[in-house]
Amino acid sequence: FRVEGLEDLCSLDFEFLCIGDPDAVPAGRYARKWFEQERCGDGETLWEGLRSRISPAPDVRAALEQVLSRSDKAPIGVAFAGYSLSSGFAERTGKRFRWSGVL
Repeated sequence: FRVEGLEDLCSLDFEFLCIGDPDAVPAGRYARKWFEQERCGDGETLWEGLRSRISPAPDVRAALEQVLSRSDKAPIGVAFAGYSLSSGFAERTGKRFRWSGVL
């Protein structure tokens, strides 16, 4: 799938959205705030629509690892692009991932 805008998440068929824990780490708090500001077509906030599918992680690295290790239907995640690119995450883990969208 391809994500053109944040509102596209409202209609995507996925089981889990891996993000930093919104109650514990900055990356998760930023993601929640971002999702609370956007609306799906039915008027609910994106956060309300996604909350039951959030898979919280203790940090950005763990969120990326969740995405790469899950075997269920189309796991997706939110991470700082700069972290995953500059930290050498793919090289260290030996895993490759594809950006479906950068928002």
